[in-house]
Amino acid sequence: METVSTARAFGGTQGVYRHASAATGTDMTFSVFVPDHPAGARLPVVWYLSGLTCTHANVTEKGEYRRACAEHGLILVAPDTSPRGEGVPDDPDGAYDFGLGAGFYVDATKAPFDRHYRMWSYVTEELPALIGEQFPADMDRQSIMGHSMGGHGALTIGLRHPDRFRAVSAFAPIVAPSQVPWGQKALAGYLGDDRAAWRRHDAVALIEDGARVPELLVDQGEADNFLAEQLKPDLLAQACEAAGIDLIVSNAGVADPVIGPIEDASLADWRRWQDSHVTGAFLMVRGAVPRLRQRAGASIVLIASTRALQSEPFCEGYAAAKGALCGMTHALAVSLGPAIRVNAVLPGWIETGPWQKASARAKPEHRAVDRDQHPVGRVGEPRDIAATVVWLASEGAGFVTGQQIVVDGGMTRRMIYAE
Repeated sequence: METVSTARAFGGTQGVYRHASAATGTDMTFSVFVPDHPAGARLPVVWYLSGLTCTHANVTEKGEYRRACAEHGLILVAPDTSPRGEGVPDDPDGAYDFGLGAGFYVDATKAPFDRHYRMWSYVTEELPALIGEQFPADMDRQSIMGHSMGGHGALTIGLRHPDRFRAVSAFAPIVAPSQVPWGQKALAGYLGDDRAAWRRHDAVALIEDGARVPELLVDQGEADNFLAEQLKPDLLAQACEAAGIDLIVSNAGVADPVIGPIEDASLADWRRWQDSHVTGAFLMVRGAVPRLRQRAGASIVLIASTRALQSEPFCEGYAAAKGALCGMTHALAVSLGPAIRVNAVLPGWIETGPWQKASARAKPEHRAVDRDQHPVGRVGEPRDIAATVVWLASEGAGFVTGQQIVVDGGMTRRMIYAE
């Protein structure tokens, strides 16, 4: 890998790099922003895929992302949009929407483009391996985004790799290339008449065929000149609406449990917990139930707390809110069954410090007594809760509903006497 240039910006280093790509058979250029970080730290990665006519320099020169990446501790990677160099074929008419600058994030199978136009393999396999080797990247924490043609790439790559990316988003993407002129030209030119291959590179078709991601964010301006002919976001919205929802998890709420002495607490203090935990869950469930009913085996998980079962002083608001979620759980389970299962997860001590935003991130050193009061011998982690939610949403929990699942390493079961 060759370093083309580097520059300091917003508490990080913006670099441009070049390497010989085995996937495309050409030299490929890409940019990477790495924020300052402690020695040995591995940082989450955001992939930005650019649109028609663009190169890696598009977002590097036009995008204002460095300040946010530095603040939140994110690496941003921007690949080129197509292979380039001597012998790389271009659109025979020199058009902007095919060939150089318009690789469409596919692996071409039609000559003469099949030799070099292998952007799918490059972006999904070769470049991620290089980023993981050469930069302080945590490849277990990745997100992908893009605009226009790059939005198409981000959506299709994200939908086909749902376990790889924490978030998938796009700005003004080509959501249904098999149904619009830009996409039809590119897919026919690169993939020929193989309509099954077209569907694998079409976000709307992928969703229709069962592809899912935890969430999909698309931002589309209504004044876009290409809205009606090329972008057609309504097709994506319709596909998502028809797909329904398999699972909702209500996990939002004020985290600080302490309200203070009850005689000093205000009604506003009390409502902070009830509104965020209980009313928020009610509104979320009410809005989601019609779409949950469209899916066989759909479920709801409410995140309560072991503080619904036990307390320390001055936590009445929090305890009441979490207790209300437990009550809501069995009521909803009876009301919504058998179509929808409803369960609550009651976390105990879960250490979230390493998962906070960069300015608040920490890795506390737990004392022996902290670990020993848990029969499993450790403090909990977010993955413990995530694994429980995944199980509750699975077919393996198909006979479980209306339950309060305590995930606390056994802490609430230990009897403690003062010594």
